[in-house]
Amino acid sequence: MAPYNRLVLIGNGFDLALGLKTTYKDFVLQYLKNCGEELLRSKRPDLQNELLSMVYTGQRGLNLILPISQFQTIENLLECYKSNNINLDFNSPFFGKLVSMSSISNWVDFEAEYYNALKQKFNSIKMGVSQSITDNLETLNLSMDLIAEALKKHIRQENEELKKRDIRGFSRFTKKFFDQLADKEHYLLRDSNITHYPPNQTLFLNFNYTDTIDTLLKFENTSKKHILNIHGSVTNLENPIIFGYGDDTDEEYASMEKHGNDELLRKIKTFHYPSTHDYHTLLGFLKSSKYEVFIVGHSCGLSDKTLLNTIFENENCVAIKNFHFMPDGKEEDFYKRMAISRNFTDRQLFRMRVLPFDENARIPQLGISG
Repeated sequence: MAPYNRLVLIGNGFDLALGLKTTYKDFVLQYLKNCGEELLRSKRPDLQNELLSMVYTGQRGLNLILPISQFQTIENLLECYKSNNINLDFNSPFFGKLVSMSSISNWVDFEAEYYNALKQKFNSIKMGVSQSITDNLETLNLSMDLIAEALKKHIRQENEELKKRDIRGFSRFTKKFFDQLADKEHYLLRDSNITHYPPNQTLFLNFNYTDTIDTLLKFENTSKKHILNIHGSVTNLENPIIFGYGDDTDEEYASMEKHGNDELLRKIKTFHYPSTHDYHTLLGFLKSSKYEVFIVGHSCGLSDKTLLNTIFENENCVAIKNFHFMPDGKEEDFYKRMAISRNFTDRQLFRMRVLPFDENARIPQLGISG
């Protein structure tokens, strides 16, 4: 019988389980709050940056006290600005469109919207349609760069919040989380040559920019546990964040690649992975032994399809297990299976490798018992 390894995919849901405010909407809401608070502190009638402009149009100058920090939704905050004579305009058309779209609720939606905008720019280029200097391909990618810089500031703030948390609370969370991963009854490996004992090696493939998984592993025996921050980290200059779209199997992508305009490909994740050794370290792990995959808080959306397909369809992958949030997570698990399937090209492998719903496979929530 052969030993096996475990690959744990860590997504944004893991940060949310720890109480961090790292969703797309959390980021946008906090960014708009920060801009409003900066305007009020300055007591100037306007605030300008590369993403937006805020102008106070009231009669008696800027002398407002607004409960900005208390607003919980983007819509309510924008209504507050409007009702208090603060006009908000967006210097980035792309960012302005995103803020106005209530349908975008998470990062995979955001990345998909970027790719849709990229394809629209490409189609305009192919058709020879002239674009304004404020709404062309270069401006779209510049907006992504600016949003990434704002996001890095937000993540650094969340990392600081992480340090303020009760260490004992983290310890309890850690014990619950890793005890759950180690529970032999939570999965049934399909390969008869695999023994049912703890894995030889565990690799945490972290898709987040935060330090949460690093913080939790400080409470564990890490001799056989390793972390790859595959999308970079805001605290490591040698591993800059990767911010863009990650499906290079799309039919229109092939046309963009052949076109020869490098700007079309500049925010495609595939070209950023070789900036460090992490991607090839992952490939080495996948080739080294049979492995199971645990999905913990990752959406498995198409924005990471190229990487996820490499993991899911590798010949050494023997099982894929999804961990869910809800006490009764059947519906959640059902829709996650759909998301996982979109990262497969071989439907038979999908059916063989994705394990059935397990009501016990719950992601613990910090501060919530059960």
